Amino acid sequence: MTQEKLGKILKSVAAKMRADYEQSKNFNHNGEAGTSREVLIQQFLAGYLPAHVEAVHNVEVIAANGDVSPQSDIVLIDRGTPPFTTLQGFRIIPNECVYGMIEVKTKLDGDQVVDACEKISKLRNMPKVAYRPIPGVISRRSKAYGSEYEYFPTSGMIVAFDSLKL
Repeated sequence: MTQEKLGKILKSVAAKMRADYEQSKNFNHNGEAGTSREVLIQQFLAGYLPAHVEAVHNVEVIAANGDVSPQSDIVLIDRGTPPFTTLQGFRIIPNECVYGMIEVKTKLDGDQVVDACEKISKLRNMPKVAYRPIPGVISRRSKAYGSEYEYFPTSGMIVAFDSLKL
């Protein structure tokens, strides 16, 4: 019974997202359609993320050594992140405050998978050296991707509304 209820909830969420996606097809300019879909995913995530995590749209991430990420569709950050700059909806975020990156694609094909993976890889490989471990009894270490970190390693995801038949 519970699985059936969860299935209905997820189906209704998917139907709402599909309706919003269909509405975004009315944009004549592909850039605006893409932006509207990115915002759709950002707003969807905002309702499901833990209180300390924020989904930010149109972001560039900068590391302490000066490395800069490619422009990112959506970045998941610590809500306490100081804004380095917020100009016309564009933000620059310190890498140490980043939990993850999401690339949003309207129709995913091979070239777009490669492009998204390269962006994600570049961000994941940026150093997090301005991190200050929190002292205390509780260990603040993370295990992921076969390694152990003193910080939360950056994750990467691709969200697509449609794709080639796999």
